Amino acid sequence: MKRPIYAFSSLVALASPLAAQPLCETMLGTQAFDYQSICVSSALAPQSGNRYDIGSMRDANDYTAWCEGVPGPGIGEQITLSYRFAGPLERIWISNGYAKSPKSFADNGRIRDITVHFWAVDDPQRRTLQYRLADHGKEQPIPIPWTTLQPRAIEIVIDSVYPGARWQDTCVNEFWPDFGM
Repeated sequence: MKRPIYAFSSLVALASPLAAQPLCETMLGTQAFDYQSICVSSALAPQSGNRYDIGSMRDANDYTAWCEGVPGPGIGEQITLSYRFAGPLERIWISNGYAKSPKSFADNGRIRDITVHFWAVDDPQRRTLQYRLADHGKEQPIPIPWTTLQPRAIEIVIDSVYPGARWQDTCVNEFWPDFGM
């Protein structure tokens, strides 16, 4: 079977004045895909020995989190995944908020509502779903209603947040796709 070829931009250390770290990371070769790029629209700059970059959302560490880096609660900020030759997507997992401690969780914003856009390999139409996340720091699934969806790209947009008691930043502890094999 001939596989389609997709153009992906190369990994570049994109930075804004608020974020002095890469806003995209690339992962090569797993059983689920040949290539994955994950990008965020912003990231909070490091503070007090803590970093809030994209790698903090992918390191399996409860003491780190990605936090968006725009003024306000981050409505409209995005997490985008791009793939080459991905298997069928079953669900997306998210550990919402900054789970470092109960205080960190309560002090920072968490995602409440999201819109998820999917672009599939063999389907030119963009598929969209909306989802409300629970307000806790434990991992939770975002089910995918299409059983054979092989993603070319997934874009998660923050629509609303659970506000933090102290900070307006919205954070995500961990985020990962789950592919059926």
